[in-house]
Amino acid sequence: MQEKFLLPGQDGELDPFADIWRKGIVYTTRAAPTMSRGYRVSVGFKRGVSAERPLTSFRDLYDRVAFVGRQRIPDGAIVCQGWRLLGDTGNIAAAFITLAVRSLDFAGEPSPTDDELSAPGGASLADLARLAPQRADEIYNEFDFTDPSAATHLITVSYAEPIPEIPGGESTDFKPFVDRAERFANSYHHLLQHFGEVNTPFRPTHREWFLADRKLVTVHICFSR
Repeated sequence: MQEKFLLPGQDGELDPFADIWRKGIVYTTRAAPTMSRGYRVSVGFKRGVSAERPLTSFRDLYDRVAFVGRQRIPDGAIVCQGWRLLGDTGNIAAAFITLAVRSLDFAGEPSPTDDELSAPGGASLADLARLAPQRADEIYNEFDFTDPSAATHLITVSYAEPIPEIPGGESTDFKPFVDRAERFANSYHHLLQHFGEVNTPFRPTHREWFLADRKLVTVHICFSR
């Protein structure tokens, strides 16, 4: 056991002026990965919209979240889905999907057509309040607010996993969580390779680990594009 992992900490180089929240993913797991009936995976993606990066359809965004979700539940039933513009000026395009392990009494929603994806649509705010995708067993929130003309930038993976509350005076061994977070970051790197969005081998340049609260370990891992 390495002593440095018994306390919150960090390692690796990081430019103090670097903006690590331009591109990456926030992943939270809430349950043991046993995909029994009712297990849900929620995936969201947000990206900037500008003259250099216009939005003509939500198809690409929707296909992206559906692809990520079906890596986890290939034959999952669609619990809820949506695609819309966010922000005061509509300068953020977003899509989301929640999949569940299929059951005989729930067929799920159909995938949207190209016509439906030509304009904002999908689940209403009332639907989201009822279906609560934010309480899925696994949550993937991906974001991309990079400048398309930028040659390089950092990609950040934020990995969160719940733990039993630690009694007073006892320390958390962060090493297993850092190891799992690094494996997840490597798998995310492979996903970005699939989309043609990285061109360097996976090599973490910065890691940090801490308790977001007494029951949630969080690990941030940065790597170069």
